[in-house]
Amino acid sequence: MEEVLEQGENYQDILKMSPWEFDQSPEGWRGVEKEKGILEAIDLIIQYISINKDEINRDNGNIEKFLNFHVGQLYATEGNEKNIVEAISFFEDSYMKEKDCWNAYVRATIGFLKKDRKVIEESIKEINDSKSEDKRSGNISIINNFLKVVNEDSDYNTAYNMKR
Repeated sequence: MEEVLEQGENYQDILKMSPWEFDQSPEGWRGVEKEKGILEAIDLIIQYISINKDEINRDNGNIEKFLNFHVGQLYATEGNEKNIVEAISFFEDSYMKEKDCWNAYVRATIGFLKKDRKVIEESIKEINDSKSEDKRSGNISIINNFLKVVNEDSDYNTAYNMKR
């Protein structure tokens, strides 16, 4: 992981960003992904989590959960079998307490990667039936896209980026 710091002149500054800036701003990991690629962004996120563990866990660990989810997405986008296994592992580390719709979204994502239509259908039902305030975090339009193409030979990136 130390190699990441040596490869990019701005990584020291990126690793010092607030969790929100690191995750959401174009100057954070997303900019590194765009400029240097997916695997570089994965290494950077993992390093950021390691270095900033105390700060990112102040919010019940939810920021770390979101970062784990993003690592899962990046691995899933890479798409080969080994990366799908890694993606599922990171997605499994992104479940959150008392966030039922979010957790249904995570389960549906894993279900898509495992080509398990039933899990996706159950996730859709759970979100649609939910009275929870976090219903938007279920990303139902993305899950519906997963359901549309789960039995086809569609990859994560294609399914995720379909018209919603």
